[in-house]
Amino acid sequence: ADAVNRNEYLLVELALTLLHVRLKRESVDLKSKETLQMLDPFVPILTRLMLSKHDSIVVLSLRCFTLVLPAGLPAVQEELPWALRNIFWLMERGGGTGSLTMQACFRAVTVLLREAKKKISMSQQQLRVLLSFARQDLQEAERQGVAFALLRAIIEKKLVCEEVYDIISSVSEQLVTSQSDQTRALCSQTLLLFLLDYPLGAKRLHQHMCFLIRNLEYEYETGRQAVLLLLHHLVERFPQELVDQFLDLLLLPLVARIVNDESNKCKEQVASLLKALISRANKKQIDHILDFLLTWSKGEETLLRRAAAQVLGILVEQQGAAAERYVDLLFPLLEEAGEEGRTRKGEWETVYFLLSSAEKLQAGVPRIQERKGYKASFSLLLHADLLRHPHPWVQTAAARLLGRVLGTIDPKAEGRKELVSLLQKCGGAFEVARSLCSQVAGEMFEEKLAEQMLKNLVHL
Repeated sequence: ADAVNRNEYLLVELALTLLHVRLKRESVDLKSKETLQMLDPFVPILTRLMLSKHDSIVVLSLRCFTLVLPAGLPAVQEELPWALRNIFWLMERGGGTGSLTMQACFRAVTVLLREAKKKISMSQQQLRVLLSFARQDLQEAERQGVAFALLRAIIEKKLVCEEVYDIISSVSEQLVTSQSDQTRALCSQTLLLFLLDYPLGAKRLHQHMCFLIRNLEYEYETGRQAVLLLLHHLVERFPQELVDQFLDLLLLPLVARIVNDESNKCKEQVASLLKALISRANKKQIDHILDFLLTWSKGEETLLRRAAAQVLGILVEQQGAAAERYVDLLFPLLEEAGEEGRTRKGEWETVYFLLSSAEKLQAGVPRIQERKGYKASFSLLLHADLLRHPHPWVQTAAARLLGRVLGTIDPKAEGRKELVSLLQKCGGAFEVARSLCSQVAGEMFEEKLAEQMLKNLVHL
């Protein structure tokens, strides 16, 4: 009899194992009313078994309890206070966070927070216990998934505790400094949820945004990419009043990165982020941005002029047909770029980006060729000298722009006069054709350039 009593826990363990296997493999239909009625009596049993002196039974009861939580059983609401009390007792009893019992407790609390239909009452002390254990696991790759899930569940339920703000500061650092893709992704998901949904004062939110902006200059590319991705999500999902609040704060650092960053991947992310930011800006803010760009483009600072040219292309592309209202401001800038490209003054990057901007204007603004300053500026950008520019990127951009313009001209009677007039301003049809042919002789002749050159020659 004593032997039977000593070993009866093995029968309990076997029963729990069978239940766990059936629940985990989803062979139990949790949507069936009959099944739910049979499962409901298990809930108080599982709650009591959490206090077993046998670790294997404790772990299995926690796992089974976690799996039945999404079913919304009536007994769960009744047993919730006792289950929480038992779970916290197990956590406070000791043991490392890596133990099976502790990991099962983490998962149970996480699912409880996520699935509870009513707000769970949790004391500040209980929250501190949870967060102290979660903090230990955030740095451990094999256990951090559970810790981050718990932290997100606390944030989703808006359970306010000073330690949440402290642990988020640690998560922010990990986002930037971690060399693990998985860790950076978990940090990004958690920070996004925190900054969008958790109670934050204006000062604290501003501090977090300033932290992200400072780390746009982080020494390692992976850290900068993580920051840019998070900022992109925030710009897309922030309420409009927050976008308005942070637009100026974001704009200048992003413009600096699009010029100074050594990583092409980061530059692409910056361009995408700037496009998203501009898409959320109102008319007054767009005009303000354009004023900045025009001021920089007229200055002597080479990097600022290049930055202005590049951001101008992003703005024109995003605005589409709406860019028509400021084309008259851009024509003199494009004209100057054409002159610089012809005389080889200035750097090729500025000329290239302004050629790209002109192509986007041509594509996005209906009847742009009817505007007063069109021929003067575009004839310089399409000049034969730019088609012979020493840099292949400028050659390709000029050839693309020429193709875009030629595609808008009807080759019949009226269009023929317009074409002849434009080509005369570009140096003459013969010079343009000769420049197109001369591109073949370039040392860095590319297939895309060849295709565009042939299209242009066919048009001519």
